[in-house]
Amino acid sequence: KDQSQASIHLLVFVLFMLVLLSTQFTGDAQRLVLAPIENMMAIVSMVAEDPLEDFDFKSLPKSGDYETHVVQIAIEKITAILRVGFGVAGAEIISSNMAVEGGGSAVLNPMIPGKRVYSLFGFCDILSFDKCTEMLEDEIMTFVNSIARIVHGEVSRWGGTCNKNLGNAFLMVWRIGDEKALSEYNRGGVRRRASSGSFSGHEAMATNVKASRRSEIDLNRIPGLDVLADKALVGFLKVIVEINRDIQLLSYRDDERLLSDNGKVFTPRMGFGLHAGWAIEGAV
Repeated sequence: KDQSQASIHLLVFVLFMLVLLSTQFTGDAQRLVLAPIENMMAIVSMVAEDPLEDFDFKSLPKSGDYETHVVQIAIEKITAILRVGFGVAGAEIISSNMAVEGGGSAVLNPMIPGKRVYSLFGFCDILSFDKCTEMLEDEIMTFVNSIARIVHGEVSRWGGTCNKNLGNAFLMVWRIGDEKALSEYNRGGVRRRASSGSFSGHEAMATNVKASRRSEIDLNRIPGLDVLADKALVGFLKVIVEINRDIQLLSYRDDERLLSDNGKVFTPRMGFGLHAGWAIEGAV
């Protein structure tokens, strides 16, 4: 009888320890391995769905030990670098290559066809740039970046993006939509001739409208375009205002190297232009 009771007690103890250790092992595996991997997959899926969205990854639950946390931070930084490197035109490349569904190759495939998009294109350049380059020499980089900081900041604040920098010039884009999304507004309408351009990643080239036989979107039928145009105009007006009150740029007015022959102080000035039309979007 005593031996039977001892065997029962031993069996109960062994079962208890198995359940306890199994629960502890499962909890540790979930906390240290599975949860961090799920967070990483969630980050990749979020970026693949919308590469241009500025996600708040800090809202994800913190989990994992030091090593897995470092890997998670590295994924966040890599996705941010991809957005900066590929830009708006390369969003489709990021999305297609980071999609976790359907397998796919581990090699980056940038060969994604371009697509026609309609946008408001803004072009601005720094006036008297040749003189500034000659007089400021190596300091010209500080001068240009001071203006670029204002241009990028104000244009982004008013719904635009910087497509390309050309030393003293900047190409800005306020995206209206791609041809497929806007085609429904053109049904039953009259074709409208509009000038066209082609930009891709960090390049923009003029193209001939007559070379295209495709029907173009009547921008007069696009709702909200007037609001977007107002934002583009206000964005450029804000650039003018900030250039004339930025402390770092105001210091160049007293720079003796930039004084004119008659002693007139130097004032940073820019030229601006806005145009509505279509372009081929893609990354080069």
